[in-house]
Amino acid sequence: MLKASFKNGENLTEFWLQSTISRIYPGLWTVVQKLLIAFPSSYLVERGFSAITNLITKKRNRLDIVKRGDLRLHLTNIEPNVKKLALDHQAQPSH
Repeated sequence: MLKASFKNGENLTEFWLQSTISRIYPGLWTVVQKLLIAFPSSYLVERGFSAITNLITKKRNRLDIVKRGDLRLHLTNIEPNVKKLALDHQAQPSH
């Protein structure tokens, strides 16, 4: 039954998330569940911890934090569009 559904073109995640797998193979499901959840949820957290660890270790005196930029930007692959942000920014009038 499971072999047939996997061969019918289901992707790996859909295959493992079938409700029958957790009932038929509870031990295997426990292992697979950890693998399916672990990578997407912990990658950015670990990357953030690494960035912070570099700041609080012996290296911190040698780091030029201004050149490194905002640490939050190291947690994502999205590049900020500074020119667009500057153009969209509305100056506050003086009172």
